[in-house]
Amino acid sequence: MKYILFDTNIYLDMIVSREENNTVDNYEHLEKLLDFDKVKIILPKIVKSEVKRNLKNEIENIGNKIKAVRTNLKNTYWLNHIDEIETFNNRLKPLKSELGKLSDEFEKSKLKFIEIAEKKVDVLFSHPNVIEIEENEMLLSNVQKRKIYKKCPFHIDDKDSYADALIIEILVNLKDMINFSLSDSLYFMTRNYRDFSASNKEKDNIHNDIKLELERNNLINMFNYRRNFNKTLIQDFEQEIKEADAKWYEELEEEAKYKEKIYYRDLKNEERESVGLKSLDFDYLEFISMQDEVTDFIYNIHELINDYSANLEEYIIEYDDLIEGLDEIDEERLLKRIKKYNETPIDLKIDVIDDEVDDSIISFVNSNLIDRDKVNYVFENIKSKDYFSRGDIFTFYDFEKNEYSITAKGEINPEDYSTDNIILDFTKNDNKIIEGEIELYYGGIEFNFDGCVDEGAKESITVNLSDIFEEVKKTINKLTGLVTKNRAELNNIEKYLKK
Repeated sequence: MKYILFDTNIYLDMIVSREENNTVDNYEHLEKLLDFDKVKIILPKIVKSEVKRNLKNEIENIGNKIKAVRTNLKNTYWLNHIDEIETFNNRLKPLKSELGKLSDEFEKSKLKFIEIAEKKVDVLFSHPNVIEIEENEMLLSNVQKRKIYKKCPFHIDDKDSYADALIIEILVNLKDMINFSLSDSLYFMTRNYRDFSASNKEKDNIHNDIKLELERNNLINMFNYRRNFNKTLIQDFEQEIKEADAKWYEELEEEAKYKEKIYYRDLKNEERESVGLKSLDFDYLEFISMQDEVTDFIYNIHELINDYSANLEEYIIEYDDLIEGLDEIDEERLLKRIKKYNETPIDLKIDVIDDEVDDSIISFVNSNLIDRDKVNYVFENIKSKDYFSRGDIFTFYDFEKNEYSITAKGEINPEDYSTDNIILDFTKNDNKIIEGEIELYYGGIEFNFDGCVDEGAKESITVNLSDIFEEVKKTINKLTGLVTKNRAELNNIEKYLKK
């Protein structure tokens, strides 16, 4: 049988999500182990008392922390520039509102939360596989001796450690209270490494004072000191969990792998940031968008497309003005003006068919200039972002409805010493014309066992967008030039027909 003595903080972690290394379903994991008769809990009465006493405070502290965040948010300020202040306040308002709602919801449900938590603790503590141990005169006397001789946990000055000392006395004297067999194992689990561990650097080793007493009482061979419940489940209770529920073990293993990955990622980020490198969780997409070469690329193409769009809009307006104005001129005058237009040194001539003067002019314009419907289609289907992002950034069309797109592709997966490339494709109907490239090199850092830098490389970003810009510019300018030329001819026709 495996016996576990939990410190108060482990029980509280099962109820209140305050420690990222302890998952929210640890309570259920422990219940399963108890229900399958795979473990027994040793519950010192002092721990039971501390859990019940602190539970309400821990839950109430959730509300206090939300209020503290709200207060800090209210006290947050920005630079005294009108536009920036307005933007800042507009962003802050929904945050304040959501925190206010969250605070109100918590206060309304607080008593219910406390009641549920207390009930869960009572159910757990009353389980048949929980062995409650009450202090006696001998244990209390030993606590006083520890205090006198400044033995752990009284090795820390000016700290009220009586409860921890009583837990230690129960732990090292368990053979007097429980009839262990040779195959049994004993686990003591706590996050309080300051009181129970050998030192800050040896957090996973029990303090030497406790170790010596465990040895003296013949408990050391069955004893295990642990600080993380999730890791202990996977490493120490694999057989028990598999016997209880094989699928449950698979789920725990996946969860543990994910946690370990997050842990090492956080550790690596701390190392990188300590030498001035960016965290691997840094928003590199934002970083790319802030580069001068990238912002200039986006801005300049955005301006080219805006000019193209403005010319298209003007063409539509001028076209409509011309056609609508024909109704105000009688046919006889129009015919005279058409004749005068046809006498100009321009190869284009307006042929009047069956005396349908207006229709002939419209047919002439649509045949020899850009059809208004085509221009309208192109105008309405321009998509232009004024910022960098992955996916389509710009989309525009020519007058044959050929689609031109500038699309950013590529994954960003930051790792030490790795490189990622974002490719910008300029395509016509999904056929690549040319590409540009943004290369991210993340650099890296390695420390040796002495904590000194063993190897390192600086991060860098290389932007190659000049060739793609020139090609896009050439294409858009050609289309804009075509619109400008047709507008000029449209104005020329209007000048002759309306004067």
